[in-house]
Amino acid sequence: MADAQVEAFRTALGGAEKPALAFCRTGTRSTTLWALAASDRLSANEILQTTLEAGYNLEALRPQLEAASGKRSSNT
Repeated sequence: MADAQVEAFRTALGGAEKPALAFCRTGTRSTTLWALAASDRLSANEILQTTLEAGYNLEALRPQLEAASGKRSSNT
């Protein structure tokens, strides 16, 4: 996913009434976008646990999620 797509999804979720529904055929793209968009507020472990509980193993995203978490930590 491109950074611009993640940011657009984060913005859309921020302005949406809750709960919000994202759709793609298998759910993997929607889940991946959510995971990357949530990396500005949740840890990699929290994100991966949430997605696993929903039936999606996104462990391959751990490096990206941890990098985003590191950026968040250095900005605070």
